[in-house]
Amino acid sequence: MTDVSHVIESSSKDVDITQDDVINLENHLDNLAISKDATLVALGGNVNKVLTSYAKRPVKTMYHYSRSNNGNWTADKVHEQVMNILEK
Repeated sequence: MTDVSHVIESSSKDVDITQDDVINLENHLDNLAISKDATLVALGGNVNKVLTSYAKRPVKTMYHYSRSNNGNWTADKVHEQVMNILEK
């Protein structure tokens, strides 16, 4: 979550991603000539919620890899998520 925001903070609890943050992200992708139909991959539900609310590009989500996932992150589950994203 902290990677999308302009705020430098390691604790995602202290970061609120705004519509402007998402606009800036997509403008940066545009400057890099990333296709408008490229899928954005959100790591975690909070980022997914913000990206699906504001991004113009398609959004898919994956479990975040942090320890706060209470056992939801496993290689098999993430492999399945990656395969679903690649299927578009």
